[in-house]
Amino acid sequence: MTASAVSHRSVQGSNGFAEEKRGPSIHSRLLTVFEVSEILQVPRSWVYAHVRPGCSNPLPWIKLGKYLRFSGDDIQSYLDRMRSDDGA
Repeated sequence: MTASAVSHRSVQGSNGFAEEKRGPSIHSRLLTVFEVSEILQVPRSWVYAHVRPGCSNPLPWIKLGKYLRFSGDDIQSYLDRMRSDDGA
């Protein structure tokens, strides 16, 4: 799964034929630790390490009860910032 991945599902359209419906992109929904690790192609432990206090370059995250979630837009911004920091 890439940062621009979109989920697809087939549904029956009004004309009786299957139509492909696009699911929400990563930019419009909250992501789990597992999904972020797949998008960034890093271990889940790396994601957890980058939300701990004291991390010098933390990922932006949201706490929902005991669950960690991530905004797709925030993850994209994080990647853009990392790309520009590397080029400096």
